[in-house]
Amino acid sequence: MILLNRKLLHVFIGSDGWRCLLTDGKTRIRSITFNSGPEEHIRSFLRGLSIKKAFIILSSESSIFRFSKLPLLKSNEFKKALPFLYESSFPVDKDKYIFDYKILAKDSEKCRLFLAALPSKAAADIINVFNGMGIKIDRLGLFEGIGGSSLSQFTSILVFINQVSSWRVICMKNKAPIDTCRVAEPNDLISLFAELDYGEMIDHALFYSKPEDWLIIACKEYGLTVTEALDFNDIFNECDDSVNLLPASYKRVSLYRGISGMASITLIILASMLFSVSFLLKNGTENLRMRHTELSAQIRSINSELKNYPELPSEFKATQSVYGHVMKVLTDQLPPGIRISYACSEDNALKLLVSSDDSEWLNHYVNTCRSSLNMDIITSKISQGEGVMEIELIIELR
Repeated sequence: MILLNRKLLHVFIGSDGWRCLLTDGKTRIRSITFNSGPEEHIRSFLRGLSIKKAFIILSSESSIFRFSKLPLLKSNEFKKALPFLYESSFPVDKDKYIFDYKILAKDSEKCRLFLAALPSKAAADIINVFNGMGIKIDRLGLFEGIGGSSLSQFTSILVFINQVSSWRVICMKNKAPIDTCRVAEPNDLISLFAELDYGEMIDHALFYSKPEDWLIIACKEYGLTVTEALDFNDIFNECDDSVNLLPASYKRVSLYRGISGMASITLIILASMLFSVSFLLKNGTENLRMRHTELSAQIRSINSELKNYPELPSEFKATQSVYGHVMKVLTDQLPPGIRISYACSEDNALKLLVSSDDSEWLNHYVNTCRSSLNMDIITSKISQGEGVMEIELIIELR
């Protein structure tokens, strides 16, 4: 999911702080934990990077959860039944909450559902933080609907997460949430086990926040093994399995932007095709081939650190044409050790193939050249093989 150079931003928001994790695919790059000033800390955390999307997982005392069952229904009938299910499950002002569901299990006759409700203001506060940084939230999930990948080794378990005035307890069975409750004192834990119909099967308590002494003692009195899982990073691998409590209007805007972007690209492609056809008709196929031959060149092993450039064709010299001026700026700005292995011009654009050991320098280089030339520079392809990364850049000449 985000994303420049496949970098993914995950954020966990809980009562005891914010945790941000930046990954490259499945590889962890860096993380940060803080308790206040989220926008300031995230801006500092992402300085020098262009991250456009984020995946949020929230654990909030203001969220509400229910478990319900429905007969197996057709898709359209199921969607019609959901509003009535929310109405009966959540005694709140429906205009002030966002709702979503997750199917936990199905059999031949019914399906079991996890239902969630979150105040609209809680979602809006989070969206505003990221809007201020130009970051779109791709999913606003709830921790209580996931549990975390560390639960995969357990059959039945109690998961504890600290919130403002109590502990949220998630009862898990066969790796799926079955029930949730809150505990604030030892008697609450006694009541919890009295109500559980499978309490004798639970032998483990997993804490995703530092447990208090009374809670550890109470769990051990029931024969539970206590484990602290203070690292939230493992839950991000399962964020797609959670409910998504983004407002419907926010989802629609994101969808429209995506459609608009695709439409714009399509129009640009069509315009380019029409321009090319017009040019061919006006100048003839032979003239176009001659122009391409005269202006195309292959540049091998240009070492910008030594400034040891081979002799360029006259059309690529700064004093001869706009292509030459662009090439001079592009090669002058290359960091040491980076080289242009191929260059050609076609359809009023200059295409470069740059060889490098990595791509950490790429964003700064593109931004600097774009500013110097006042031209669009697109990273069209990145490939890697035998320890060498090849990056294809397209510069659209105006």
